[in-house]
Amino acid sequence: MAPSADLIKVLIVAVIMIPACISDWRKREASEMHWALMGGAGMVLVALYGGGEIWARFMVVSGMAVMLFDLLVDRDGGAGEQSAIYAAIAALFLIPAVMSDWDFRMIAIPILATYTVMILLYYFGLMKGGADVICLIAMGMVFQHYPVLNGMPLIEPGTGIYDAVFLFPLFVLMIALVITAVVMLIYFFVRNLRNGDTGTAMFFGYRMDLGDVPGSMVWPIQDIINGEPVTVWNAVDDPDVLQRLWDAGAERIWVTPKIPFLIPIFAGFLFMVMIGNPLFI
Repeated sequence: MAPSADLIKVLIVAVIMIPACISDWRKREASEMHWALMGGAGMVLVALYGGGEIWARFMVVSGMAVMLFDLLVDRDGGAGEQSAIYAAIAALFLIPAVMSDWDFRMIAIPILATYTVMILLYYFGLMKGGADVICLIAMGMVFQHYPVLNGMPLIEPGTGIYDAVFLFPLFVLMIALVITAVVMLIYFFVRNLRNGDTGTAMFFGYRMDLGDVPGSMVWPIQDIINGEPVTVWNAVDDPDVLQRLWDAGAERIWVTPKIPFLIPIFAGFLFMVMIGNPLFI
């Protein structure tokens, strides 16, 4: 696509991400309407400018619609229904990809690959926030290729197969993780050093009065094991953990904040747009 088309894509994502980030900061959640709009924009762009034959574009856009249904619609279907959805998505993408030319494959394959990778990361617990996963999948529906604007990114992106291998949303996620790790590490270190709270846990969270934890946007990283408060190094998502800590006589515990991860994702997106993927150096 021309730089003007990529600029439109960047503006679409930015306009949707800004209110989503504000909501995530305030409430640690964002309306699914943001991702419906982003994914819908991706469907329109593929339908109008995806290339290939009309039937192939129709199948891929239908596959994108099924993806959004899977991600955004709450339902009580079992494993059979979910397997049918996965099979439908695979067929709607792979059939046109196999039967179309290379250029259209480079539209269909990155969308399917992004969906598959993000679902696997969520399934294996490597990503916790459902909104974060859906955001990156919807972003992949808009960007199958790295955007090229006038003078940006500073690192020239690869072409062809590189777009399929170095998925744009996946590397947005990686940059977001690096940004989060650096900012949180500095914040934890400075806060804990100032308060005199030292030890290994100082790099993973900070201490808080147990009575202040309810209602705060934090996860405990302590639990009771063999009757004693123990640091467990991962967020304890159990409503009964605070009562266990109270009963054991704990007064101050280590916690880690509920990070509004859409903000680092947006920062990673801007980094990729302006700086580019470091692997393309």
